[in-house]
Amino acid sequence: MADHSGVDVVIVGAGPVGSALAIALGRSGLQTVVLERDTFPRDKPCGEAIQPSGVAALAHLGIDLAAAGGWPLKGIRYRMPGHESVTASFGQERLGYGIPRRRLDELIAYAAASTPGVTVETSVEMTDLAVGPAGVTLETNRGSITTPVL
Repeated sequence: MADHSGVDVVIVGAGPVGSALAIALGRSGLQTVVLERDTFPRDKPCGEAIQPSGVAALAHLGIDLAAAGGWPLKGIRYRMPGHESVTASFGQERLGYGIPRRRLDELIAYAAASTPGVTVETSVEMTDLAVGPAGVTLETNRGSITTPVL
């Protein structure tokens, strides 16, 4: 594992939430390390639909789902076998997007890794952690790292 002296925050997991948090922290000037046990792209079962508010949040992070190959969604329908369905339109000016989860994870993790102050490391599995006077020490399959914030 790389030298992580001076790291402010360690995030375990480079999924959408971990990577988005890393982008925000990096933009605020904090040295941030994201540890991900898998490599990208990775498969993960998911509905693969992003609501308009999620599209706006991703755009704020610099991720354009249309440019990334997403397909526009004008609304959503929920249904269960043997039951009625419920349908809702997003409205005239709003679109959601469909995008495979493996592509979405890769886009957000790449955006995080491209953010100044952020390092994303893949194939790193956390095996243990301990809280001490210096902060939190994580043991991983590639060594240990101590951080004030986990």
